[in-house]
Amino acid sequence: MVERGEITWQQKVFASGDTAGFQMIFACTDQPEVNQEIADEIQPGQLFNDTTLKERGNFYNLALVSENGVGLAV
Repeated sequence: MVERGEITWQQKVFASGDTAGFQMIFACTDQPEVNQEIADEIQPGQLFNDTTLKERGNFYNLALVSENGVGLAV
């Protein structure tokens, strides 16, 4: 997806201000303190998903599995 220009990948250490200008933000680190720092920056109107603590986010993702014409959303 990066090579096709469909997404922008930025691999770096989180810094204050990194959430500015984004509509949808995912915190997916294995460091709870970093995920909390990200959560602390969320502004009204931003969608936030902390994949390590769902109560901290304001939206959830669904998983969809489809096989032989049958779909299951979780």
